[in-house]
Amino acid sequence: MTAPTLRPYQARAIDALRGELRARRRRILLVSPTGSGKTVLFAEVIRSFLERSNQPAIVIVHRSELVDQALAKLHSVGIEAGVLMGADRRADASRPVQVASIQTLHRRLARGVPPAGLVIYDEAHHAASRSAREVLAAYPDAILLGFTATPWRGDKRGLGGDLFQALVVAATPSELIALGALVPCDPYAYDAPDLHDVPIVAGEYKRDALEVACNTSVLVGSIVREYQAHTPGKRAILFPVSCEHSRRIVDEFTAAGVTAAHIDWSTPHEDRRSAIDAFRTGSVLVLSSMGVLTEGFDSPSAEVCILARPTRSLALFVQMVGRVLRPSYGKTHAIIHDHAGNIFRHGFPEDDRDYSLTDTPANDRDLQACTDCGYLVARWPPDGLCPKCGSIQNQPAEEREAADKRRGKQQVEGQRLGRSEIEKIMARAKTLGRELTPAQALKVARATREEKAAEYLRLARVAAQKGFKQGFISHQYRTTFGVWPKFSEGELARATAATRPFLPLPPRDEPRGPIHAAVRA
Repeated sequence: MTAPTLRPYQARAIDALRGELRARRRRILLVSPTGSGKTVLFAEVIRSFLERSNQPAIVIVHRSELVDQALAKLHSVGIEAGVLMGADRRADASRPVQVASIQTLHRRLARGVPPAGLVIYDEAHHAASRSAREVLAAYPDAILLGFTATPWRGDKRGLGGDLFQALVVAATPSELIALGALVPCDPYAYDAPDLHDVPIVAGEYKRDALEVACNTSVLVGSIVREYQAHTPGKRAILFPVSCEHSRRIVDEFTAAGVTAAHIDWSTPHEDRRSAIDAFRTGSVLVLSSMGVLTEGFDSPSAEVCILARPTRSLALFVQMVGRVLRPSYGKTHAIIHDHAGNIFRHGFPEDDRDYSLTDTPANDRDLQACTDCGYLVARWPPDGLCPKCGSIQNQPAEEREAADKRRGKQQVEGQRLGRSEIEKIMARAKTLGRELTPAQALKVARATREEKAAEYLRLARVAAQKGFKQGFISHQYRTTFGVWPKFSEGELARATAATRPFLPLPPRDEPRGPIHAAVRA
């Protein structure tokens, strides 16, 4: 066996692990962020353990791709391992190290698991699951080392208590960027879905309701449009809400002339591998993944992460953006296109976070997005100009619009959004008999012509069903958007009637006139 060459922070992490073991703590979680060489670390831990002990070791993973990755890294330090995963032909019980899928181990609990004095649990943020707990309980006397880049559970509870006794942090994202192990990123935020009506179940947005909110023509079109406008020709990994959402976005990219592919957990292994290989070679530019690429996937040449899936999970957010932060030849930075509001929820990818065994920290950020290009910053520089596109950001709206006119710039409908504009929309709506929340006013301000035409056609359909006159459509449209409807025949011909109201209807116990009652009916 050959000892790998460790970076200084990796050597410190190994020393810290040994210190915890000397203190008789035998269940240790090692936080190894994306780019810090997690598999190198656990390969060195296993190599050192085998040299000092006559006991076997086992590495537990939860996906087939991670089995291959672990085997390759162990082989690089001279360790040959057997595989326990279904009917895998690489099974060899005589090897002192086994790489096993959690699913296979769980199925074999009744007839016994392979012996081990050291258990490595990869992606250990999954260790709180019932199957993982039952498998780990079969190794009561073994040293348990969990490895993860994201030590946060989906239910926001910590990984301490009966799971892990101590925590070691190998490095922080800012350290890794300074060392060149990760590239910095340019984050951009675009229109995000309205999630006020999406229920939250077990700490995460309910999948079916989230798909309804996200899988709209306007949002899907924005994803393709912003990619073509800002990152054409670059390889992008896209994270959707569902398989249907993913396929729809892929179809839109394909229709726009951009090569794209969809993969999910049900994609046959060979087809999945073929799509990933095509992405790595560049023959596929956009790879959309549902439940496949968030963990353990490496493609350093990927430069763009497209977030089309809103998530309340800090772990999932960090895993998604981490797929594009690895360095590659000629790659100076990564680009995040956030169409889901995730950076506002969780902060920048390079933020140093509260790594601990306690509850997941809250990290909502008060960030600023450029009204022209969407670039995100914590605060504007002293000159008030966007660092990316140079547009003026911190002037009063009137001065900013006058400056833009002098520079020949056109204001895009619904894009310049300040507190005063939102308050004006709320006040105007109130005079028309409609109480809006700030979020609803923001949605009105950002409404596109396509969304407005879709709402107009929905109202026209209601009017036809109820036998109402044209005035009903115009007045209800004005109650929502504050202006009378004015569309060309072409705009209406290209639009599709919305399937639900643009804004939630007033509660039933609120006073309302015949128009609201008719629309609800």
